[in-house]
Amino acid sequence: MNILIKPLTQNSPKYLFDLYGEIYKIMFSNTDFSIDQFSNSFEKSIKDQMENFSKFNLQDINLDYVAYDENRNNKNRTPLGYGSVKVKLTKNSFPTHCYTHIYVKNGNNDVKVQILRLLIKSVQPTPITTLFFFVETLEEKEFYEKNKGIVVEDGARYELKLSNSVRSQLLSLIQGDKRIKIKVIINPNKKELLNFVQIYNEANMDQPSGNATRQPSILDTDTFFHSIYSSSKDIIMGFAYYEDIPAGITIISLTEHRHNHAYQRFTGVLRKYRSRGIAKRLKVWVISYLIDKFPERKILETENLDENVEMRVINDKLGFKQVSPQITIEIPIKLLQ
Repeated sequence: MNILIKPLTQNSPKYLFDLYGEIYKIMFSNTDFSIDQFSNSFEKSIKDQMENFSKFNLQDINLDYVAYDENRNNKNRTPLGYGSVKVKLTKNSFPTHCYTHIYVKNGNNDVKVQILRLLIKSVQPTPITTLFFFVETLEEKEFYEKNKGIVVEDGARYELKLSNSVRSQLLSLIQGDKRIKIKVIINPNKKELLNFVQIYNEANMDQPSGNATRQPSILDTDTFFHSIYSSSKDIIMGFAYYEDIPAGITIISLTEHRHNHAYQRFTGVLRKYRSRGIAKRLKVWVISYLIDKFPERKILETENLDENVEMRVINDKLGFKQVSPQITIEIPIKLLQ
């Protein structure tokens, strides 16, 4: 098989959305979504993303490539794989690292190697020095380690199945401490988003972040806005207050590409307010709000570093089940030049 890798170009909107529908089918191979459903979902996601990026004056650079079997004619060609480097531009600087995605059919490592080399070549004219990959299987981990990858974070991805009975069970877990109050906001404004970032950074100064280059886990506002609005339009934000003082935060993104899923992250509690049940109460209230207001969302995803034992214990009590590893691999570009 001869592998042909081409930049993803927009011949026409329909061509682009149909192609992404096929690519998403590779990325989420265990889904019951059809290619047409993915195509329609992607079209809506792009429009929503453009609206949010315009609202917050965000910019990014996407370097996308699609791999094909060169021996097949154009009419019968379907993607063998997909690779993408997403560079999130900030007002103050050009990033030196970026997250990278490679998906291939049936774990074809020949395709994966060629995409990886092309992605590295594509960023060489930029200040980027490091690529990061999230991997969810030991086979992927072994592949990247053979290609100069370094494991910088060990963690896992978890899921909670949502229903009204689960909501009742969650609410039964929290005590009625009147000193703790929770405020839930749907689609927060910019001031609320900036307040969230400030509390998150204060809460995560001492949190483990593996051996990644981004220690401690500090967010700048542009990176945060990029992260929550790249694949979601609707956002549920939770603030916890202890005796009316801001003490903790969490956020749930309603993913565009999988309409029955949601994704919880950026949970944190200020150090002096920990061990008071705030994190559990906060997560319970926000998840309960999700179940009540968005009943079509049936699965809530989250992730944890193995080092973050306290949050793993909380998620276990709430009923989250581990579904896969979540390993961060770092590749210094100079090692593959």
